[in-house]
Amino acid sequence: MGTTLSHVLHQRNRLPPDEVVSYVRQLARALDEAHQHGLSRRKLLASNLFLDGSRIRLSPLVLLLQSNQANREHGTLYTTNEAINYISPEQYYGQPLQDTTDQYALGFIALSMLQGGPPVPIKQLADLAKLPSFFDDPRKFFDKTWLDRAPGLSRVIARMLCKEPRQRWDSMAEILNAIEPLQRSLHRQEVHVGDAKRSYCRYCQGKTAFYRTFYSMFFRRSPATEGLFANGSMDRQYEMIDEAIERLLNFREGAEPTTLSRTRDAHRRFHLAPSDFDHFTTPSLRHSWRWENETRKCWTLGMRY
Repeated sequence: MGTTLSHVLHQRNRLPPDEVVSYVRQLARALDEAHQHGLSRRKLLASNLFLDGSRIRLSPLVLLLQSNQANREHGTLYTTNEAINYISPEQYYGQPLQDTTDQYALGFIALSMLQGGPPVPIKQLADLAKLPSFFDDPRKFFDKTWLDRAPGLSRVIARMLCKEPRQRWDSMAEILNAIEPLQRSLHRQEVHVGDAKRSYCRYCQGKTAFYRTFYSMFFRRSPATEGLFANGSMDRQYEMIDEAIERLLNFREGAEPTTLSRTRDAHRRFHLAPSDFDHFTTPSLRHSWRWENETRKCWTLGMRY
């Protein structure tokens, strides 16, 4: 059947935006079909979602018939230690549950996948008092580790998490329409990263002239940093920058350690300031080697994502 989402998050801590977009799309399609057949989910939990490669599945055991179930649940809270972390505003305030409650649950699961768990962990009853702040402004709880990389996804999730059900998307079908272009966009980003890798191997990797030009321009723009390399072998430095670029091109956001953790830790002893890295974003340094315009574009996009 696959591995539960709760187990995957325990192992990986968080999932990258491209995976989350794919999973949200699959879940929205399944819930849309369920609604068309008079079924409702009401809540989604990390323990009853199953990942199998690139696919995510709903457990069929907790689908609810909409007939009188909503009336029976209205004003009554049935919960577990896990479920209390996934409470919707409707449940919290004792309001009727409806199809848009499923939408809120999906948005909450998406946010949990991006951030490694519920944004407001409920470990004791006193923690429930923190939920109204989240209901009123969920975007304040969005982690910048993914927010800057996937602004389109953040807008879709923020609307799903609106406190007022009438302010959410009109249907799961609307969510699907909003998610489709995001998935295509993230796929294009992956293509650009692949092109950047191929261009680096073709034009730069192992070429002393590239490394020499890179450092020559870097030292000219930031003379103070040249002293940091005074006692080392530049041949060895060329090997190290090659390794660092490879790790950068293979970087994927997720639980520590990432491919860049070793590079980050190695540079801490130099006590560098944020301004020391500004030179790496200037066009003349970033494009200090000759390649075709299309390849240059792929490098710019690939390094960004």
